[in-house]
Amino acid sequence: MIWSSCGSIWRQKEKTNNMSVISNCIRGFSASTYFKLRQKFHASSNKVLQAYYKFRVMRIEAKNNAYIGLFTNADRKDVFADIPVLPHGIDGLHISAKVKIGKRATIHQNVTIGEGKERNVPIIGDDVFIGANACIVGGIKVGNRVKIGAGAVVVKDVPDDTTVVAQPCRYITITK
Repeated sequence: MIWSSCGSIWRQKEKTNNMSVISNCIRGFSASTYFKLRQKFHASSNKVLQAYYKFRVMRIEAKNNAYIGLFTNADRKDVFADIPVLPHGIDGLHISAKVKIGKRATIHQNVTIGEGKERNVPIIGDDVFIGANACIVGGIKVGNRVKIGAGAVVVKDVPDDTTVVAQPCRYITITK
């Protein structure tokens, strides 16, 4: 056993375990570190490690004025199907814990994806682009290969291969 420190946190680790948790504390924030911690939280069955990963994730979110829900029920599913592209980091993101976001999503800063009046959440498809300050709310389905423009407020279903702008949302192009 070896003892490692990370600020004021002391942890006991076996030599066979990797030191990535400790080194991530020292290096500071990066998007890859953030998503690795999220993945470790969902993969861990150890309650102490889960609490530690949750603490680290919440600390990073607090520093960036963000909230991306950690789903903590028995199915252990994350919000994202895979790691999204975040050109501006997680600055100002608010994403409900129950939302499902497909693969290869691009999400810009200050985006809100959340629950509606009846606590319904959006389901977002693959290859979706979401511009800055967009708001996607309610139990809607956003199709695959959709582009949501900056500042758009989306409260209705969006079909595949569509570009959405403004408020109320208007479909500009539907490509087939």
